[in-house]
Amino acid sequence: MKTLYISDLDGTMLDKRAVLTPRAKVILTELLQDNANITCATARSLASVAPILNGLKFQLPLVLMNGVCIYDTQQKKYIRRETIAPEAAMQIAALLDTYQLPAFLYRIDDTAMDCYHPKLCTESMTQFMEERKERYNKPFIEVPSLRDAVDENTVYITMVRRREEIEPFYNAAKQIPGLQLAYYKDVYSEDDWYLEICGENASKFHAVNFLREYGGFDQVIGFGDNMNDLPMFDACDACYAVSNAQKAVRERADSVIGSNEQDAVPTWIYNHFYHIIISEGANWL
Repeated sequence: MKTLYISDLDGTMLDKRAVLTPRAKVILTELLQDNANITCATARSLASVAPILNGLKFQLPLVLMNGVCIYDTQQKKYIRRETIAPEAAMQIAALLDTYQLPAFLYRIDDTAMDCYHPKLCTESMTQFMEERKERYNKPFIEVPSLRDAVDENTVYITMVRRREEIEPFYNAAKQIPGLQLAYYKDVYSEDDWYLEICGENASKFHAVNFLREYGGFDQVIGFGDNMNDLPMFDACDACYAVSNAQKAVRERADSVIGSNEQDAVPTWIYNHFYHIIISEGANWL
């Protein structure tokens, strides 16, 4: 049986410092060398994923920005991207101006991504940008309004703020047709929440289904910790939550494994993958 293992990163595969532990890297290196079919499905963009996975030879495409796009690591290009209709993106940009909320808008063509934002006025949003600029050399372009950045390549709009600041805008934005909104807690902060806006077909659910067909997989096993992983679970044949996962994710999972701090995901994949190899080998004896 050809199996795909697909895991979220933050809070699932990564530790509390948002990195892979040395042990996790050793385990994943061995698995990838033995042709285990492993990839990730993350809210991150390529700019921040690439340094995290540096040195690991992932052969399969990566699901990025919660399914907004899929990046082929071999061809070094985006092989799938779900855009936001310009009319809907313009409505969101106008609504952001009305609520006086800054957000980040991403545009992607086949090989490159740009990020636009108005003047930032909160510590959380500034920290979001500065961390990605300094740690991942990610480009950001300031514009007077996101209405100046909208075009046919718009794929993603996001913000990070306190829940009570996001809620009124969220309730208004979800009335706009043709969009999908993800609203979940930041795993690295006690107070901040993320709101992500993308096209209606952009999700980890659709991305997993695409990869299943793309790679001809008979079985998909997923791993997650947060609310944005639930669509991925719906597309998997089996799904596992780390023990530090949100309650709703643990309840939805087929089983709960150890925590992200214990390298539970790479360890589980290691045990499962080599158990299958041993079992299949025994069947030939």
